[in-house]
Amino acid sequence: MNVVRVMGNSRDKSYLPDLERVFNDSKDERVKGMAAWAMGQIGDKQTKSLLEALAKNHTGQVLEEILFAVQSIREKIRP
Repeated sequence: MNVVRVMGNSRDKSYLPDLERVFNDSKDERVKGMAAWAMGQIGDKQTKSLLEALAKNHTGQVLEEILFAVQSIREKIRP
């Protein structure tokens, strides 16, 4: 989880494929939530679309983190 946090804080877009893989492969909701948060920190319109699709299959804390990430991206891409 700490590595995922560092990836998000780096704002390095090259981490996006790794973050998506971590989100999809992890069974730990805390790790999924952190991966969603990290994608929100560095994501773009494509990542926003991915997160919106992922939101349909999640609940609880994971869904909250996904929605927070989507909002973070919206604020960055707003004209």
